[in-house]
Amino acid sequence: MPPIVAVELVPLSADVPAAIDLAREAIRAAFTRSGPAADAEPHVASVTGRIRSGDMTEGRLCRLEGQPVGVTLWETGHPSGITVQVLYLRPEFGRPAGYDAFLRGLKEQAGPAVFVPGGLVGLSDAEETTLMRLHGFERFARSEMRWPPGSELPPIRTPDGVEIRPVRTEDEPAVAALHRAAFEGTFDVYLYLTDPDPMVDATRAVHEMMTAHYGEFLGWASSLAESGGRPLGASLVVRAPYGPLLISVMVERSVQGSGIGRALVAANLHALRARGETVAVLNVTEGNSRAVHLYEHLGFVRSLGPEHSWYSRASIPVAPGEPLSEPSRAEPPGTRGSAANRTPRT
Repeated sequence: MPPIVAVELVPLSADVPAAIDLAREAIRAAFTRSGPAADAEPHVASVTGRIRSGDMTEGRLCRLEGQPVGVTLWETGHPSGITVQVLYLRPEFGRPAGYDAFLRGLKEQAGPAVFVPGGLVGLSDAEETTLMRLHGFERFARSEMRWPPGSELPPIRTPDGVEIRPVRTEDEPAVAALHRAAFEGTFDVYLYLTDPDPMVDATRAVHEMMTAHYGEFLGWASSLAESGGRPLGASLVVRAPYGPLLISVMVERSVQGSGIGRALVAANLHALRARGETVAVLNVTEGNSRAVHLYEHLGFVRSLGPEHSWYSRASIPVAPGEPLSEPSRAEPPGTRGSAANRTPRT
């Protein structure tokens, strides 16, 4: 148990210059662990601009004996608590006791945290692991994977009776039902959860992906697999700042492992190459061995990460890589769930 340290958490507006400086340090430290420092600058500009304007209210300065020594920023919206984006103490203050007090103060002011970033500045890996497990968190990791430009395209091999075509606007309800059928009960669904009702959450997630919330939706590069008019899988592509992003690859559970996922991603790559695009990126949760194996087999390579973070074991009932649980209220795509009607998720 770390010794007790008395820290004070105050709104960012209490000392805007210090909040800006600490946020800048924190974001740059996080980005430079796995990529060039320049990659951090757009995010730095966005966050510091919001702090300066007073728009960033989901955050606190951490003071020790009146001196600003750290900063935290978070997002609300998850049904089980906050998602911490930044948890940072300057290296000279980054000790287990300091982070322990920081986490306890954060819980008192903002409520329980569902996710907390890893790589806490000033702590060794062993110190961080001991501290986070003391607070009821477990480790998980995500990686960015890229398709090497100029690589030979994989063939599009579809199972018998399955056709693949581009995704159209009117496919949104069916894709939402697919999204629920593919992800409900898995670890990845909790990463971006905003509503405890799985169909409501899936509808929201797919709507955001297909209406430019994460960048221009590239329907011509996205792919839908169907058999006899029944949707079986989809892979959605948006235009991120660095190029096309395969933001979500989903296959209905009853046909997972049949080659549909591979055919969907291969179709994405063919469509992008036909338009002269040289970048294809996706993100994957380490431990999701089926997805990792698929992307590696297709030729994707890790370009960033694995970057570890922490999830609340009390809030997330399934770990990465655990066997998929059965959906609680499963409905085939195209039935009542789809008619009744983020975020990267691959």
